[in-house]
Amino acid sequence: MRKSVGLVVVFTLLLLMMSSVVVADYEITSCGEFIYEDSIIADGGLTGCTGNGVVIANSSVTLNCNGQTISTSDSSVIYGVYIGAGHLDITVENCVIDGFSVGIYNSGSQDVVISESEITNANTGIMSTGYNTEIIGNEISEISGNGVFVRYGDIVISDNLINNVVGYGIFSDVSESISVIQNNLSEVDADGILLTYATGNVFDNTLSSIGNNAIDLSSSDVFDVYENIITNAAKGIEIEDSTEINIFNNEIFYVEEGIRLSYSENVEILSNYIFDVSAVGVYIFDHDQIGVSNNIINDTLVGMVIVGSDEGEIIENIFLSTEDVLTGTFGLYIYGLYPITSTLFELNYFSGFETGIEHYNFGNDNIFNSNYFCNSLETDFVCQYSNTTNTGSGNFMDTIEYCVEPSNTTCNINLLNDGETFTLTNNHDCGTQDGIIVDADDVTIDCNGYSLVGNVPNQGIISKADNLLIKNCIIKKFSNGIYATGSSDNLQISNSQIEDSSQFGLQLRVGSVDISGSYFYSTVTPNADVLLEVPASSGSHTIDSTLLCSSTSSKNLECWSGASAEVTNSNIDSINCVTPINIDNSDCSGIATLGMDKIINNAFPSELNNT
Repeated sequence: MRKSVGLVVVFTLLLLMMSSVVVADYEITSCGEFIYEDSIIADGGLTGCTGNGVVIANSSVTLNCNGQTISTSDSSVIYGVYIGAGHLDITVENCVIDGFSVGIYNSGSQDVVISESEITNANTGIMSTGYNTEIIGNEISEISGNGVFVRYGDIVISDNLINNVVGYGIFSDVSESISVIQNNLSEVDADGILLTYATGNVFDNTLSSIGNNAIDLSSSDVFDVYENIITNAAKGIEIEDSTEINIFNNEIFYVEEGIRLSYSENVEILSNYIFDVSAVGVYIFDHDQIGVSNNIINDTLVGMVIVGSDEGEIIENIFLSTEDVLTGTFGLYIYGLYPITSTLFELNYFSGFETGIEHYNFGNDNIFNSNYFCNSLETDFVCQYSNTTNTGSGNFMDTIEYCVEPSNTTCNINLLNDGETFTLTNNHDCGTQDGIIVDADDVTIDCNGYSLVGNVPNQGIISKADNLLIKNCIIKKFSNGIYATGSSDNLQISNSQIEDSSQFGLQLRVGSVDISGSYFYSTVTPNADVLLEVPASSGSHTIDSTLLCSSTSSKNLECWSGASAEVTNSNIDSINCVTPINIDNSDCSGIATLGMDKIINNAFPSELNNT
């Protein structure tokens, strides 16, 4: 009995000892070995290989080269590391591979990670034709073909350094759900990133010195291209025969063309910055349902070219011409081959071109609203087809050829006659024009409840004379709702609303103001500090029965040093007037009941109604 118990104890101890033994990774000492388990490369590496370096022939295998080199002097030899087809869960890491036709090749296995390896002097750096592949943190250089080639789906290519490549930096001819993220590519002769028949995203990559397109999508759908930085390429981003593509927040410098679209639809180009363009900032060829908005194209020969478009929107872009070329420059060039129809051009800014817009297309039903042309060298707007049904309103232009004069250019109105009464009979969208400029005394502006609506940079009403009465007006979305300069004494504002000014609701440089029954309001962010500003002067400023309300301004009423304002029956939640009015400086006990939470310099208006 004792003997059997002893045997059990001994057997148990042996099992415990066996379970605590760590099995070392298999050590590879020669080229061409097939491995079936976790393996490392022996010290000294594998050099002078005449066939494949290492062949992975099983699932659940990690090859850790530990920084050792696998190399050949025969460029016809195929693979530095070859991953056989049909396996799962493979990792290749920390390898230095030189001279093979393909550095690392996954021939069809899934769940493969290739990371932290250095591949040089290959025809293709890394090639993968398997699903669920991650290619992360590798350095690939001196490549006579493509840096990375992948195929099929669920692929992540991130944080790789790829340079000195004769072919494509990153290339996929078909891939569903591919992410190309935070790679750095330079000195690539062909396209930096070329993806065809793909879905996914290209995000936060840096590309420089690219021979052709920095980023090229072809026959792809549902794709985001964003926050990439591109310098020195033939074209920044090109999209061909694709749908539902979003291109946003990219920075593109020193290119022949910034962004080019062709034969595509449902593409959004949003908030990109394109600088120093030798040809065209944005080029659109036969494209439907395009949105181009809030882009800045700076220092370009031609801001934008459109050859065929249907139901597009070109909104709130800034186009600035190159200073080096004075002829043959266009802010927007629209021409034939394919009709351009039902496209909205609105709130765009064109500066410094020989021609702001040249419309050389036979399409109809396009709308040109509130575009601003500044410093055109010859003509703001040229039309070559006079029989089209295009319309427009609120555009600011001083030169126009062959186009029907926009229908609502009734802003930028100059009132020059003393004692004149000017009455609005409808709403006016001024775009980037000033609304009304008053250069005469004793003028009355009666808006009859109609609106003046602007878009910065501009002024709603500019007063340059005395005794101006502004009444029954709604003034919205200008830089300054009302701007008083010159003499501008005895300005009166009655029963009016000044809303969402980006700088000042009222900026009074000189003279005095009398405001009654009015409403100053702003939700604009960012906004200047003050809804209403009055200067130091001998004139008296009175504000009666007026509401100053803002969710963004730090002070609603500000007076210059030495100024004062008598405020009655009004609701103002913040004020900076240095002369107290009808309130004892030393007693601040009434602040809470007055509802003023931003009091500066003990300057309190009187008789506030906080209801």
